[in-house]
Amino acid sequence: MRLWVLSDLHTAPDAPWFPSVRPEFDALVIAGDVYDSDIERSILWTAQVADGRPAVFVPGNHEFWGRTIEDELERAERRAQKEGVTLLNGQGWMAVAGGHFAGGTLWTDLELNQPAGHILYPREFGDPIDVRGPGIDRRAKGRDIARRHRAEVDVLEAILDPDVAPEGPRIVVTHYAPHIEVLPRHLWDQPSAAASASDLGHLTDVGAVHLWICGHIPRSVDFVPGYGTRILSNPRGENDSNPAFAESLIVEVDEPIPTPSFGPNAGR
Repeated sequence: MRLWVLSDLHTAPDAPWFPSVRPEFDALVIAGDVYDSDIERSILWTAQVADGRPAVFVPGNHEFWGRTIEDELERAERRAQKEGVTLLNGQGWMAVAGGHFAGGTLWTDLELNQPAGHILYPREFGDPIDVRGPGIDRRAKGRDIARRHRAEVDVLEAILDPDVAPEGPRIVVTHYAPHIEVLPRHLWDQPSAAASASDLGHLTDVGAVHLWICGHIPRSVDFVPGYGTRILSNPRGENDSNPAFAESLIVEVDEPIPTPSFGPNAGR
């Protein structure tokens, strides 16, 4: 299957951006950060670019800027259903265009390069983001972000088990990075790395899926860690900051992949 992969487009109502080239594709995959503070507009943009073809969308952190996560996800579900876009939000496998997709924003565990027992709530998240729940209606704190990350990882750990994973191409799409090597090398040992990535090597390094698409980091990557899953990103970046961005990038996903050695300590 042919996937048209884009992320971090950072378009705006007063300065809209659309691809100038439309390649042949089976599914359009958008890994977040299309519009700031407007998740419905981001999904509408995705549907417009797909133009009737299958499309998969994952929200980025910019979609939630100045908003409440839970409220925006409710709006996103309604808009995605109306526009015929597959919204990934930690719900497990979704069948699209002959493949199986899973994922979500992912966030991070905020633990990379942090002192033991500490988590980071980074300024890099941008404008304030709110959370809502039983007895909660306030600005998000680090523990809220880490809790959302853990919930999504729990789902991925369950569905990537080869005993239950579906046959056919399997693709995970997240906004945040699942592997430190997505980051520029000079950040690998820096505390700020926790703002953008988590160490999910037990999922990425064992070949449980054909492809893991991510965004958030303003650089293009395409690599395979260990004996694992191909990790790829194709962000445009704010103000066209990524010179390697390819607006018509097509990624072909074919079977088979090796049978993974799966478990909580695999790939470490």
